[in-house]
Amino acid sequence: MTNMPDHNLMVKGVVAAMLGLINAWLLPPQTANAQDTAAAGANAIEEQPKRTLKAGMAKTVITPPVGTQLSGYSGRTDPSTEVLDDLNSKALVVDDGKQRIALVVCDIIGFRIDMVNEIRSIIQQQTGIKPDNVMITCTHTHSGPNLRAADAAYVESLKLHVARSVAAAANSMREVRIGAARGECRVGANRRHPNSPTGPYNLYKYPAGIMDPTVMVLRVEDVSGNVIGLITNHAGHPVAWGHRELGISRDYPGFALDVVEKVWGDDVVTIFLQGCCGNLNLNWIWDRPEQSPMPRRSMPIEREPRLREVRRLGRILGGETLKAAETITDFTSDAVVKAARRDVEVPIRKDLSEKMQERVAKAKEEQKPMEPGKRGSVYDAVAAGKETLRTEVQVLRVGEYFIVGLPSEVFVEYQIEIRQRSGADFTFVSELANDSISYICTPKAFEEGGYEARSSSLAPEAGKTLVDAALKLVDELK
Repeated sequence: MTNMPDHNLMVKGVVAAMLGLINAWLLPPQTANAQDTAAAGANAIEEQPKRTLKAGMAKTVITPPVGTQLSGYSGRTDPSTEVLDDLNSKALVVDDGKQRIALVVCDIIGFRIDMVNEIRSIIQQQTGIKPDNVMITCTHTHSGPNLRAADAAYVESLKLHVARSVAAAANSMREVRIGAARGECRVGANRRHPNSPTGPYNLYKYPAGIMDPTVMVLRVEDVSGNVIGLITNHAGHPVAWGHRELGISRDYPGFALDVVEKVWGDDVVTIFLQGCCGNLNLNWIWDRPEQSPMPRRSMPIEREPRLREVRRLGRILGGETLKAAETITDFTSDAVVKAARRDVEVPIRKDLSEKMQERVAKAKEEQKPMEPGKRGSVYDAVAAGKETLRTEVQVLRVGEYFIVGLPSEVFVEYQIEIRQRSGADFTFVSELANDSISYICTPKAFEEGGYEARSSSLAPEAGKTLVDAALKLVDELK
């Protein structure tokens, strides 16, 4: 018997087909378009081109003439007698195709903001980099020139050579990749021993005191893996040569960078970024806090034993820098580049010392109309009746790495706080960035007293003002 079609099934099929056509006709057209839009958006995200990071690094020699008075010790008045090692201005220029920034580090004790702005202007003329995108900071060597006493021709030449280091870096731009790591060493040491043999909290190694052992390293190499240079960030006063030394030198940071360059080659540009060492000297052999009674510090007159100690401290930092740099295996070329700068008014202390009052009186006697754009010293500000002083904070960002620049000699507690609160895995911190005013002490240090508190012309609230401003800039750049 022949199988006949089931008429009920046929009817159901026809009805289903008709209902499908009716539903398709009634459906709102945006349903299909929304799917298309979502697919197109996904494709756009996939096809979005990555940023191409470019960078250049360079250095110029900024060694002053022999005979230039050295900075760092008020009692050292004799002129320099020789060059132990050349001072440098070193620059890193980074570009992501939208923004170009420059970091400049000089073997100088510190620049005031007026000179920084002059150099920024020259840099802009030579490279086109905006002043707000240029950070100029110093290693704080105490064996470099006293710029207030230096020959005017040298000072003018210095400005040009600092700018040329940036121009040279900008002229050597190439595609790069970057990575970072951290290590630890204890070259820096707290110097506020409460029982210092020269007075409470006065410039003597205090092993129980706060310090930051972090050695933070940023490595820059080309896309083929050839190293271009690095930045190493650690905190410790460059005073290893001592007050008797009359030779010009980078101090221990120079020996640290030599370690890296001897391994990687002289063509690699190595930069030491000074951390917040306002209350840190060095873990040197000249202080003996473990002895009772503690002896006064006595550094040899002969150079050779001092050279051994400068070299030892530098090699410790250099070895840790190289070790950290060689652990970096995670690199990126897809990194955003940003910069932010903010003027900040920091409060001047009302109880200036007698010596500071004398400087204010002298400033009043010599008071002249301030040139447009110039700020002058804190004593000029007080002489003019001001209660605050204008300075600045600055932050640079390269990918997920931040460089925070604070003015003046800053206590290490503020560096630690910035790193803890920044929310970034790698926050490089530099003191003496773009300005040199005074010590930035903690309120506790003002209560305790000691050398830094006596020497500071700023009020106890100055540190918090700077830290808060810096962290706001970090947040803005995220």
